[in-house]
Amino acid sequence: MGVPVLKRLRGQVDFEQVRCSGKRMAFGPFIMQWLSHVELTGVRFGIIASRRVGNAVKRNRGKRLLREIFRAHEANLPNRLDLVIVLRKGYDKYAFADLEQAFLKGCEKINSTSNNL
Repeated sequence: MGVPVLKRLRGQVDFEQVRCSGKRMAFGPFIMQWLSHVELTGVRFGIIASRRVGNAVKRNRGKRLLREIFRAHEANLPNRLDLVIVLRKGYDKYAFADLEQAFLKGCEKINSTSNNL
């Protein structure tokens, strides 16, 4: 059971739009970047894990963990949002619970900035 296609950022253009025009905040093991869209109905999600993070096994494990956290806590994010998470090099030093707490802190920050609009 993965993230459905309609909830994924798929093209390079989508990622670039969020990275260039969106807001950005670092939360320890990863960086969250988000952009609100009027025409969207839900949340679209993408992960970036460069080779700096580690070998393919490390990168894929990090992406799996973040997808699982996203699925569990998607309801904490506002609608009409594109979200990109950039995995950082030392993510594997954090426990799953710490990654989850960082994600929830990011959700709170996104909600507080979107309420001010």
